[in-house]
Amino acid sequence: MIDNMHPTPSGEVTNLGTAIAFTRDLRDEFRAAVGSIETMALQSGKIAEWAARCSSNAEVALTSLAAGEVTGEAVNSLNVARQQIQSAARNIYGASETMLAVFEEFGLTADALEGAHRALQRHTAVADAYAANPDAGSREFNTYH
Repeated sequence: MIDNMHPTPSGEVTNLGTAIAFTRDLRDEFRAAVGSIETMALQSGKIAEWAARCSSNAEVALTSLAAGEVTGEAVNSLNVARQQIQSAARNIYGASETMLAVFEEFGLTADALEGAHRALQRHTAVADAYAANPDAGSREFNTYH
């Protein structure tokens, strides 16, 4: 679960090793966030469905009260409650849809970070070659023109 107290990977990249660690750690954070957001989206969808059922039940109660010729504060207050439930259900449903969009965006973010991570890992071959051959000369000397 991601929260405000959860540390985020430092973007202070000083060499290839820290760049690889950053992309790996941030990728892993977004993968974890994807799971959390998916859970929240599913839960909010269930809450929206529950609220919609409550609104329907309040409507049934209002109809029954009207059939029994009940008026006044009880009916007015129940009607206000029904309207609030409907508004809350719409808002929760909208939040659920937004979370599903964020779920997709964070998944794409994790994929992009994986691409950056793999590319940086390929760079270790260059670093290893330079380390194994410190007397090979400059990068410019060792490239084909």
